[in-house]
Amino acid sequence: MPHHCPDALSLITHWARLRPYQVALFSAGEALTFAGVFALVERAAIHLTAFGLGPAASFAVLAQSRTEILLLHYAALRVGSTMILIDPNLAADAAAMAYAHSGAQALFYDAALFATAREFCAPSACHPVGEIRTRPWPSALADWPTA
Repeated sequence: MPHHCPDALSLITHWARLRPYQVALFSAGEALTFAGVFALVERAAIHLTAFGLGPAASFAVLAQSRTEILLLHYAALRVGSTMILIDPNLAADAAAMAYAHSGAQALFYDAALFATAREFCAPSACHPVGEIRTRPWPSALADWPTA
C-alpha cells in the first residue's frame, strides 16, 4: 500500500489548526508560530495574486536567505506560481542575465540589493521582499494592481 506524503502547505495548515501557538520557524531572532506562518503565507498569496502572479506565472527572488524567501516559496505553491531564486552574490550583470533568462514576470528583492535590482528590473515589476508583510491589504478588487 503506497504511503501518502502530505505537501508542505497541508502540513502548515494541519499544524496551524492543531497547535497554532507552537513555534514553527525561528530565524534572525524572530519566532513565528504555525498560525503566524499560515497567516503570512495566505497574505503573501493574496499579494502575489494581486500582482498578477497566479497559476503558470513565475517570479524571481533576489535576496539573502531569510524567512520571507520561505514564505514566498509557500505562497507560490499556494497560488500555483513558480519561484526562481537568483543568487544574491552574483554581479549585477550576471543577476540581470539570470532574471532575463528566467522568464519571470516580477522580482522580489532585499532592500540591501535594491541598487542591483533597479539596474535590470522595471519599477512596476520590482517589489521589496519585506512588502509581503507590510503592504496594506487590498480593500477592494479596484485597489489591486492590474496585470
